[in-house]
Amino acid sequence: MKKLLLIAALLCSGVCAVSGCQSDNNETLQPEKKGTITLTPSSASVDDQPQTVTFNVMADVDWNVSTDAKWLNLFPTGGLKNTQTTVELKLQANPDMTPRVAVVVVKSGSLRQEFTLTQNPAMKLSLPVTDFKISALEQKLDIAVESNTAWTASADASWLKVETAGGTNDGACTLSVKANDTDAERTATVTFGYADGKSAEAKVTQFTDAVDVPEGYRLVWNDEFNDPKANIKDLWNYEVHGPGWVNNELQRYVAGELDGHKTAEIHDGMLTITAQKVGNEVISARLNSKGHWTYGIIEARMSLPKGKGTWPAFWMFPQAPDGNWPYCGEIDIMEEVGVVPNEVSSSIHCQAYNHPHNTQKTAKRNLPGAEGNFHIYRLEWTEEAIVTYVDGEKLFTFKNDKTGNRDTWPFDYDFKIILNLAWGGDWGGMQGVDENALPCKFDIDYVRVFQK
Repeated sequence: MKKLLLIAALLCSGVCAVSGCQSDNNETLQPEKKGTITLTPSSASVDDQPQTVTFNVMADVDWNVSTDAKWLNLFPTGGLKNTQTTVELKLQANPDMTPRVAVVVVKSGSLRQEFTLTQNPAMKLSLPVTDFKISALEQKLDIAVESNTAWTASADASWLKVETAGGTNDGACTLSVKANDTDAERTATVTFGYADGKSAEAKVTQFTDAVDVPEGYRLVWNDEFNDPKANIKDLWNYEVHGPGWVNNELQRYVAGELDGHKTAEIHDGMLTITAQKVGNEVISARLNSKGHWTYGIIEARMSLPKGKGTWPAFWMFPQAPDGNWPYCGEIDIMEEVGVVPNEVSSSIHCQAYNHPHNTQKTAKRNLPGAEGNFHIYRLEWTEEAIVTYVDGEKLFTFKNDKTGNRDTWPFDYDFKIILNLAWGGDWGGMQGVDENALPCKFDIDYVRVFQK
């Protein structure tokens, strides 16, 4: 009998194990309670000024708050359950021209709510270039506008007509410019109006082709580059040389163009020399004048290229050298390298004074806007001295020592004018080159020679 009772008890225990018998206290498993977080408000949009923005947090769980935005600070960084807390966001000014958005995250474990903050920019307008110098010919001129608001444009001169009277954001204002047939330069102001009565201005200076002859001199030779049909070879010779020919320069000088890529071209009242990448090499142009002179005033108005690797030059070399360089002499009226932007220099080279021996005579000056704007570079060369000027201000003086020694003064016979745009080399490439600057352009408005 005892064995039967034990077996029955074991059977009953097994049935309960298989069927999952309900316990005597009738308990069931309950789902985990996640909690709630409420933000008031859940978003905001404000202006560009530095300020404080707040929102309230109410939660039935402890929580913390964070953001990835670097332009705001928040306090406090967390709170307790069942306690309303105000979170303060301290904003920096928005310097940009577009809105910026911060997401502030309030969370507890996997529970998460977001506060979205948009800070709008100020209504702004800027002009990347505000000073334009253009040739005397009739032409179109585009002024670039960077803006995040509506704008209007107007001009204060009848010779300049605004064709694009306004816009709504970034764009360009096109101007129609009449030819300057007067004997003087003229200047107009273009005004761009935008939000709340604000404005920005650009100045346009148009050159004249009237020749200002220095007192005591007469014009003996000039090229104004006004006729796009003119043949450059009428007054100039092209030099053709491969890379490394002088100064370890990288460019190949070609005769005006290569495979349809122009390196020298007359257009819009100027000569443009262009250095550009064609295939695996950089091509450019080097021109020397067919005319040549002893003494005089040699002048050019030019706009220099931009970019690390550029090396534009306006200089003179003997027409029939009386010996090898540097004995024969060289006059550098203007040189500049893009790695030192807007620093223009003048130099002379001769047997006694030359750059291989680091004895050259030279002077340099920072000229804001030399790259991209026109300036006048002048040489006054007499029996007494070589003197250069930039926009009428003296830059460099080298006096004749009157010893009769050609090692120190070989500047008493005919020199020709040379215009070229080199790429790289010992000076232009002293810190490497940046081919992203290509193509780059060297613009020459005119070249003039005066003699007594």
